Amino acid sequence: MAQWMAKADPTKDFFIDMITRDIGLDECIFDLLDNSIDGASRHSKQDKRENLAGYFADILLGETDFEIKDNCGGMSLIDAKDYAFHFGRRSDAPKDAENSIGLYGIGMKRAIFKIGKKIKIRSATGAAPEEAFEADIDVAAWAAKKEWEFQLDQIDPKGFVGTEISVKELRKATSSEFSDQIFVNKLRKDVGKYYSFFCSKGLK
Repeated sequence: MAQWMAKADPTKDFFIDMITRDIGLDECIFDLLDNSIDGASRHSKQDKRENLAGYFADILLGETDFEIKDNCGGMSLIDAKDYAFHFGRRSDAPKDAENSIGLYGIGMKRAIFKIGKKIKIRSATGAAPEEAFEADIDVAAWAAKKEWEFQLDQIDPKGFVGTEISVKELRKATSSEFSDQIFVNKLRKDVGKYYSFFCSKGLK
């Protein structure tokens, strides 16, 4: 009896649509902010500090651009290559910090794909020059490739320690919400409410 294999690989366009369909833009921003806070918590523990004083996460958004920038310790190159850009948590992924709140493995990618089409991620830990990298992601070009990898390029950190994520060519719905003052005001209020504990520990 003859047997054949039917291909069941998902297209990237379908995959992107599925992981972004049921999440709001405010939740996307919270996912990214969670990652910043997790970084600050890990970094402060390494320095044997009890608070988050000195750490910040800045969120800038508008009709054409989005950016989140922090000084919360950055992402190690090993984590970036092996885990952070992977879709879903790998079985060998390191355990997050005890009080981790981020969705390590899906939150960052889901958020940036929901927000826009041209993405730049820069990160540096300050541990060594080779720990600094950036990734330029053109979502349409990436979706057209067979490979699922993201290219990471070494950069000169120039004293920068932390992570910057900038998104341009916002999706139409994203641009509309980000230019709506009602959305912005609610987001500001929700950040203050949901992250009051971390702000009380010194995070700005």
